Amino acid sequence: MGNSGRASQAVQAKLAKMTADTFAMESVSLLSAALADQDVADIRLEAAMAKYFGSERSWYVADDLVQIRGGRGFETATSLKNRGEDAYPAERLLRDLRINRIIEGTSEIMQLFIAREAMDVHLRFIMSLMNPKASVSVKLGVLGKMISFYSWWYPKQWLRLPKSFGVKYLNGRNRCHLTYIDKTAKKLARRLFHTMARYQIKLEKEQLILAQYVDIGTELFAMASSLSRAEFLLKENPNNPELQEVVDLYCREAKRRIKSHFRNVWCNESQLITKVSENLLAGSYDWMVSGIVKP
Repeated sequence: MGNSGRASQAVQAKLAKMTADTFAMESVSLLSAALADQDVADIRLEAAMAKYFGSERSWYVADDLVQIRGGRGFETATSLKNRGEDAYPAERLLRDLRINRIIEGTSEIMQLFIAREAMDVHLRFIMSLMNPKASVSVKLGVLGKMISFYSWWYPKQWLRLPKSFGVKYLNGRNRCHLTYIDKTAKKLARRLFHTMARYQIKLEKEQLILAQYVDIGTELFAMASSLSRAEFLLKENPNNPELQEVVDLYCREAKRRIKSHFRNVWCNESQLITKVSENLLAGSYDWMVSGIVKP
């Protein structure tokens, strides 16, 4: 991969992000595999996030690869070979990776699954209370369990106690990312709880809101996986600034995306989207293809 040439700043940005994303994807996969090897951990949530994260990020990495290579990126390997150039199958990588966002659960289905798993502890209470066949005594028992659970769970989401995280090799910048993960994970738990209280059982239909929360949780998981793997690798080679830098870059990019996702939770245009979609299906926009596409 090394090259003595110097790429333009626009290309440098893509190359750097591709490198950071690749490290993060591998870190998420390795951590999920390590958890699976323990045989005692329920890793449904981690496995789902690994599949979702890997499918999405790998396709965007391939998309940037094609963009960087320009016309050669769009050309097939056979065509390049016939012209005497390196037969690099960039466009095939893009096509092959695209299927991962569909098979074994589309990305949209994965978002719903991850959201359901994340909300499971709360949904069990809600479903029990909403069950019309449950007796009053059963519902009172559930209510008592809810009060007992949330009396310690909810205040804990506001507490910010100093932590060392048990790391020795991560530099100061990357240790700050660990603090951010801890703080933001609690913020995510609070926001999701507040959203559930607002929508209750109807929340499952608010897929645009759930998607934002899922992306926040997935980014936090990827950050934690990358930092954990970096700490492990740094034990072998503590003086590795390149590793510190690539992890730092991924975490910085992830934090920007997380900030955007939090903002989009309440600033989405779900009602407007519904209206425009219904208008489309009703034929209100057929005039757009008039004279262009023959029915």
